[in-house]
Amino acid sequence: MKIPSSNGKSGSLLSRAALAFPIAFYSLISLILIVLTFVSALKSDADFYANPIGLPSRWIFANFEKAWVNANFSLYFKNSIIITALSLVFILIVSSMAAYAIARFKYKLGGMAYIYFMLGFMFPLQLYVLPMFLLERSLGLLNSYAGLIVTYTATAQSFSIFLMVGFFRTLPVELEEAGRLDGASDFKIFRSVMMPLSAPILTTVAILNLVGIWNDFFLPLVFIQSNELRTVPLGLISFYGQYNSNYPMLFAALAISIVPIAVAYMLSAKTFVKGMVSGAIK
Repeated sequence: MKIPSSNGKSGSLLSRAALAFPIAFYSLISLILIVLTFVSALKSDADFYANPIGLPSRWIFANFEKAWVNANFSLYFKNSIIITALSLVFILIVSSMAAYAIARFKYKLGGMAYIYFMLGFMFPLQLYVLPMFLLERSLGLLNSYAGLIVTYTATAQSFSIFLMVGFFRTLPVELEEAGRLDGASDFKIFRSVMMPLSAPILTTVAILNLVGIWNDFFLPLVFIQSNELRTVPLGLISFYGQYNSNYPMLFAALAISIVPIAVAYMLSAKTFVKGMVSGAIK
C-alpha cells in the first residue's frame, strides 16, 4: 500500500508562507506607523521631544481641533476634496470611454491609439510639467481648481486606460450583440450594459487615482500660488517654521488626512481586489 506523500502539501504551504511574509511584514510596518502618527498627535510638545515614540503623559485631543481650525487645515481639506472628487469623475468618464473604444471596436488605427496612450508610461511627469505650465498659463488656468483638475485628468489616462482595456476585453461579445439586436446604439450599450458590469475596474481605477491625487505634492506646488487654494500636502508645510515646528499639530493634521483614504479602502476592499485581478488578465 502506498503512503501518500506530504511533499506537495508542505511545498504548497511553504510557497504560501513565502508569499505571505512580505505582505504581512509590510502591513505590520504600515500599522505601526499609523499608530505612531495618532499617538504623536495626542502629545504635548514636551512629551514629543522627550520621547518621540513613547506614550504621552497626558492625552491632548485639542491638537486635532487646533490643526483643523487654528491652522486653517479645514480649508486645505475642502480644497483637496473638491479637486480629488472632480478629477476622479472626469478620469473615469474619459478613460472608460476611450478604453471601451480601443478594446471593443475594430478599426485601422485602434492599435496605434492604444500605443499612443501607453506612451504616457515612458516619460516621467517632471519631463513635461513645464509645457503644461506654459499651456495652462496661456489658457488662464493657473492658480485655479480647473487647472489642477484638467492636469490630473490628463496625466491619469495612460494607467487608467491600460487597466480598463484589459477588463473590457474579458467581457463576452454576446452582450453587445444582444444589445444591438434590441436596437440599442453603441453608446447605450456602453452606458447600460458595460458600465454596470465594470464596477470592479472602475473602483480600482478610482482608488488608485484617489491615493495619487490626494497625496500629490508636486503638481499643486507648481500650479497653485494662492494660500486659499492649497491642498492637504501643501497645507502641511504651514506646520513647519524656520526655527520651530509644531510636530503634535503636524501629526494631528496627518492623522486627519489619512481618514478619507482609509475609509475609501475599507468600503471598497473586495471590489478593489476583484478589479485589480480582472484588469490584469489580458
